[in-house]
Amino acid sequence: MRVAGAPMDASPLLQDGLFRPHRTTPRQTSRRLQAAARDVRDARRLLRGDPAWAAALALQGTLQALRALAFHAGLRPVAGAREEDAVARFAAAALGPQAMLEVAFLLRVGQA
Repeated sequence: MRVAGAPMDASPLLQDGLFRPHRTTPRQTSRRLQAAARDVRDARRLLRGDPAWAAALALQGTLQALRALAFHAGLRPVAGAREEDAVARFAAAALGPQAMLEVAFLLRVGQA
């Protein structure tokens, strides 16, 4: 497990083609975090009326927050079908293996 504050080894993510190097600005990262906060806020608002839609929005909020963290780490996930897998792998690299399991679970539930 990674020690908190230790630099993350991004080379496996880059070698697998899941990410490309990315120079981000604080504004780009902030916009992703704002989108994540909006999705979570909207999910809470919809929870009683449409729990399935609320869950989908909460998942999107989680993915947006992880993308923001990846941007901050200098990485941009590939677009397309592998993007969600890329974000789950990033979660493991940045936050530890348990995070990857949790994101993978959320993605499976979101596809059900």
